[in-house]
Amino acid sequence: MTDYVMAIRRERRGSEPADLTQQITNVPGVMNVTPGPSGRIVISASPAGIAEVKNRFGELCRIEPIILHDLSKKGR
Repeated sequence: MTDYVMAIRRERRGSEPADLTQQITNVPGVMNVTPGPSGRIVISASPAGIAEVKNRFGELCRIEPIILHDLSKKGR
């Protein structure tokens, strides 16, 4: 599973369904759907799950993988 952040596209704000989080939760291969700051949604998804999320919600939301940086290795 990989973590992704979803955000409503600026031009689509206000048009998202009230049950968007529930709709995302119902996609096979998606787990840990968590509302985040500023209206974002954080999800964990399998490759098949994220493909389906992008298919269903790609025009409504920006969907990007979360990239974590290990700062403990700085200067090595």
